[in-house]
Amino acid sequence: MVEGRVMSSEDVALDAVITSQNIDCQAKLERQDTHKEEDREPRERWGNHIEFILASVGLAVGTGNVWRFPYLAQKNGGGAFLLPYAVMLLVEGLPLFYLELALGQRLQKGFLKIWSNIRPYMSGIGVGQIIVSFQMTAYFPMVMTWCMYYFYLSFSDPLPWTKCEDETDMCCRNDSAAYMWFETNLRSSSSIEETGEIVPAIIGCWLVGWVLTYVCLFKGIQSSGKAAYFTATFPYVVLIALFIRGVTLEGAGNGIKVLFTPDFGKLLDPIVWMDAAGQIFY
Repeated sequence: MVEGRVMSSEDVALDAVITSQNIDCQAKLERQDTHKEEDREPRERWGNHIEFILASVGLAVGTGNVWRFPYLAQKNGGGAFLLPYAVMLLVEGLPLFYLELALGQRLQKGFLKIWSNIRPYMSGIGVGQIIVSFQMTAYFPMVMTWCMYYFYLSFSDPLPWTKCEDETDMCCRNDSAAYMWFETNLRSSSSIEETGEIVPAIIGCWLVGWVLTYVCLFKGIQSSGKAAYFTATFPYVVLIALFIRGVTLEGAGNGIKVLFTPDFGKLLDPIVWMDAAGQIFY
């Protein structure tokens, strides 16, 4: 019965036709979805969940945590800096991190296609991400080059930056480490108009860095996932080693006291909050 009346044979026939059409439409849509899945290029997968977790951890912990965060904490009020940092982590860092993981897992596409699928007008966000990635690729390998070069020099005895190479130079006698950095390693010129000279040791470390990058990425996430076992855990080894070395130095207690004696007056400075927001992206 329909609305209190008995269905006629015509109503029954009409319902049967509509039901049949709905089934045909549903089957057609399923076939279209199946063809789309077959036409789509197969996506690479992580070897296991551990590789994905390590890669995510490696993304969050890097050289910025080793050299930049301690400097910002000392500059912006010691322990008081942890408050704006924690606020920015909750407001900015974790939501963006979750958004990146969610979009990647759901759509499994690159920058441009993800945002254009969400909304064509948002494809500019993907373009911006590509530009930022290009900028980081342009300068960050050079930072890694300096790290590798200093790692190599650290096996020297005595350490090159602890002695003055030119005793007649006042700058060298005052700060041998800075002198070595600018004059020996960088061989910086006196002005931007002067090209300067190429430092063979720096070029060699730069090439080694790119070779290591290729080894980690030449098979996509299949190789980068395996590399994550080292790249995600090694920074923690470095942090522990630096911590042990730092607390055993003369005057370490004074430095720890300054760090954990917060200057809450710094929290009124907007630059402190801006530094905390910027540190989230390192």
